[in-house]
Amino acid sequence: GEHMARTTKAPGGKSSLAGALAISGYFSSTAQIKNAGAEKLDALRKTDRDRSIALATFLDKQFPNDTATDRARHRLAGLLYEDQKPVEAYEVLLRVRPGYESISSARLFQGALASQMLSAKDSPLPEARRKDVFRRTTSDLDKLVKPLATAPEDEVRPYVTARCRLAMLYILQPRVDPDGDRLEPGFAKARKVADDTLGAIATFNELVTENKSFTLDGWELRLLAEDAKTKAAYAEGTTLFAQGKYDPAYAAIGAILAEMNTSTTFVEQVKGITTLGAKPPAPMPKEPEKKEPPKKEPPKKEPEKKEPPKKEPEKKEPAAEPKPESGEGMEDDPDKTQKEQIANLAKGVDLYRQNLIVLALKIRVKKGEAEKGIEQLDLLKKYGGSIEANIGTLEQITNEMAAQIVGLRRENKQEEAKALSDGFAKLLDKLSAEPGLPASVQRFLGQSLIIVGQYDKAVDALKKVPPPANLATLAKPNEIADPVERRVVNEYRRASLELLRAYRQSNKFAEADAALAAAMGDPAKPGW
Repeated sequence: GEHMARTTKAPGGKSSLAGALAISGYFSSTAQIKNAGAEKLDALRKTDRDRSIALATFLDKQFPNDTATDRARHRLAGLLYEDQKPVEAYEVLLRVRPGYESISSARLFQGALASQMLSAKDSPLPEARRKDVFRRTTSDLDKLVKPLATAPEDEVRPYVTARCRLAMLYILQPRVDPDGDRLEPGFAKARKVADDTLGAIATFNELVTENKSFTLDGWELRLLAEDAKTKAAYAEGTTLFAQGKYDPAYAAIGAILAEMNTSTTFVEQVKGITTLGAKPPAPMPKEPEKKEPPKKEPPKKEPEKKEPPKKEPEKKEPAAEPKPESGEGMEDDPDKTQKEQIANLAKGVDLYRQNLIVLALKIRVKKGEAEKGIEQLDLLKKYGGSIEANIGTLEQITNEMAAQIVGLRRENKQEEAKALSDGFAKLLDKLSAEPGLPASVQRFLGQSLIIVGQYDKAVDALKKVPPPANLATLAKPNEIADPVERRVVNEYRRASLELLRAYRQSNKFAEADAALAAAMGDPAKPGW
């Protein structure tokens, strides 16, 4: 094939086709070599790889307008990327023409390369080219033609994935192309592309069943689009929040929050189809091809023949189907890899959606509407599993709230400071009502209740933080090897200090002195 491509001038693109077939041959040849040592096999692979690159480069220059050359370019880009040459690989993909049969896959690769080069801190892409690469790539991805509803999965998948990639690229627009972002904000374009893609997925027969539920492929692609949609909303919301535009920030994430309130988590939604051994939902059946019925000829009359009477066959009971043993088929499930991929995607989207909930809670606090954050707490439990899992974020919100209250008091805005404190207190009351709160949450509650001036409630919460089994460990927490025990010690130490603070703020000096004395100790009984 390579010899023909380099020496024969055949009409109709036959030379480039021979070259493309030769490249495919180089790719598959080493896979069929057996009983060869590792070093020898690596040398053979490198030889075939070098030949592939040289031949693909030759076809690209010698037959630029042949259809088969686009196939060679696609292969060449992959080889260059593997050789750590993303810029060169990107340049080759730019020359792949729209008529190429795998154009969606090529554009998807182009989008992935652009995203990597535009996001990486140590990107090999020159700064002067960033805007051009962004604009060219988003333009190329946006020009992809939507497949027919009856298109096979291998045509639909790269198209949908490329649309998701386009949405993710638009999220980068404020950083990469600020001039274009002022004309048409990238966040809005990203959300629109993601929404349109979600709507399109249900129109492909290969992605839905007869009752319009999603197949495994449908779920996988839907979650990719949901991921892009969530990240676009969060990026826009956080940008607006940082600019102090709290109402627009909430509007950016409000639609997804409403969705989350009325539906279950994606992990729950996919649980049924991702169970190993379970039969996956089948795609919508294809319509049978219409064929002309064969013309019937009039039957010929034949003389009647008398046949001997037939004996009735003995009736046998149907053999019972073998019952699968426990766990049978689980490890051999042909869809195991895809099911695990879907489960991981669902978990990832749910986890990222927690960021939207926390952002909404921060917006409520900043607007002085902390009491409205109660609905976010319920949603956080639904998506995060527990308050304790998000204690770090809640502490961050509390610190921001404390700074706001102190700032208002310094500006002599006592009524606003009181309104903010009272609203936050309602949020803390909601938290306090939760049953079985762990020590870390009780300590957080006590600390937060001090900020809003509810010292008695703070004392009650802080007293619920239990001391360690061995009080001697309080003096040397860093020497504790067991991380669980060390956490218990540190929580009690922090709670004791906050308890002392709560006593003093509420003018309970005797209790404060007793708590301080217990912590300080004496020569007979050293403290910590």
